[in-house]
Amino acid sequence: MAVTGQMQFESAVTEIYQDAFVGSAIENGTTIIMFDLRKHDFHQELGTQAKLCWRKETYHVNVHELSTFHNPIQYRFILAQGSYLDGQNQRVYFTPAIKGISTSQHMSHSVIRLACYLAVVCGVSLRHIALLFAALFLIPITKSSIKRWIDDIGSHLPTPEEMLRQLLVLAPATECHIDGYYPLGTDHCVMVVKDEHDRLLMTHEAASENGDDAKQFLQQLKDLGLQVTAAFSDYSQSFTEAIKAVYSKSLFSPTAGKSKQAGQKKMMRNFLPEPHSYGSCVGASSRSQPISLLRKSRPWQNSQERMQVLCTASEASSDSW
Repeated sequence: MAVTGQMQFESAVTEIYQDAFVGSAIENGTTIIMFDLRKHDFHQELGTQAKLCWRKETYHVNVHELSTFHNPIQYRFILAQGSYLDGQNQRVYFTPAIKGISTSQHMSHSVIRLACYLAVVCGVSLRHIALLFAALFLIPITKSSIKRWIDDIGSHLPTPEEMLRQLLVLAPATECHIDGYYPLGTDHCVMVVKDEHDRLLMTHEAASENGDDAKQFLQQLKDLGLQVTAAFSDYSQSFTEAIKAVYSKSLFSPTAGKSKQAGQKKMMRNFLPEPHSYGSCVGASSRSQPISLLRKSRPWQNSQERMQVLCTASEASSDSW
């Protein structure tokens, strides 16, 4: 005997178009949530109080949504071309724009944001993201689609220089850690600078890990407003020499009665209190506070402020994707 049960479902899309909801059904194992946009109040969006007229010919758009049920969920939006008379008694035609979804990708913004978050912030591979969406949310996604979503969102984000300025406004940085990585898929070195708040301030791809490229990278950061009193590097002479060249005035101060080498050893003891701590401190001003470093910290830890910058840019450009 077949038993029919009801479950509540709520999302950003259902909140926006609750006045256009006309029902739900199950088709071929998929839950269909239907909206007739002709019932939605478009007067405020269109800036008119005139009567809206709709053509008889309609069409529909199906859009995937994240599902925690045992079957996938799709929105079905019923659309038609509309028109109204403006103040000059001229007929104006319009097609309703659907919020919260991407009609070109047939995905909700929640699906696109989650896929991009897993790839960019959590470092999950595109192949594994596609497998996760197919297994957990029953949504078929290809790796190429995820790549297009990332490129599309990234094209509307601020430049790395503007992101750095916004991060420094949220919380000034006085200490930084520079390191070099060789990620899969490229033979180039990616230089990374983090601050004491564990934020990734900026990255730079170079042909190799050499002192000249590191010096130019640090000089760029300094020109953008990164003024630090302590800088660190993981046993890389090219990085330490670049730090000395760019931040020499801020990091080194004369020590009376002691040689420069002894002064540097004293600063090493202050900044690396544990004998087996990772990293090497190039130097610090006399007012710097002792800190310890974590090698290869996960980039998504303590990244609330950086995500605030990315989410602000994403919201500003959401209409474009």
